[in-house]
Amino acid sequence: MRVANVLAVILVGTAALVSAPAVADDNKRTGAVVPKLAWTDCGGGFQCANAEVPLDYDRPSARTIEVAVVRRPAADPANRIGSLFLNPGGPGISGIEFVRTAPPPAFELFGQFDVVGFDPRGLGASRPALLDCGNNPAYGVPMPRTSTVAHKVFLAAARNYGETCRKVNRELLPHRTSRRSA
Repeated sequence: MRVANVLAVILVGTAALVSAPAVADDNKRTGAVVPKLAWTDCGGGFQCANAEVPLDYDRPSARTIEVAVVRRPAADPANRIGSLFLNPGGPGISGIEFVRTAPPPAFELFGQFDVVGFDPRGLGASRPALLDCGNNPAYGVPMPRTSTVAHKVFLAAARNYGETCRKVNRELLPHRTSRRSA
C-alpha cells in the first residue's frame, strides 16, 4: 500500500512538471526571486538545503523564513531531465521524511530526475516552527465516527484548539495556506 501511495504522489508530481514553464513565466511577471540553494550531504545519498522565502509573498522584500528541502540526485545523471517535487499532502506531513523513506524502486522508476521534498512552512525542519497548540481534539474522535461522539463538546474543544493555535502562531499561521506551503 505504501509503495502505491508513493507512486501515486510521484505521478501527480510528474504532471506538475508540465506546468513548470507557466510558473517560470509567473516569476518573471511578478519579480519573484528563486532561492539559491546550498546543497550539503545529509547521509543516505541525500542532499539537504534551506530555501529562504518571503513570509508574505505579497511583500517579498519583508521578513523571510526558511523552508527545509531534501533531494535525492538523479540515479542516471547523464540523462537527467530535471527535478521532481513530491508533496505528500497533509496537513502537517513532512515532505522530507516522505522522500527519505520512499521505497528504493521509486528512485529507480524516476532515475532521470532529482527527487525533491520539503517540509512545509512552520513544520518539521523548516524555521520558524509552529508553536504547540495543545491536544488536538480530532485525535480523540473514533474512526469511523460513531453516534457516541458528543458533537457539541467536540466542536467546543475544536474551536478552543483553533483559537489557541491562532493566538500562539499569530505571525506564521496566516501565511500557511495550500498556495503558500513553501
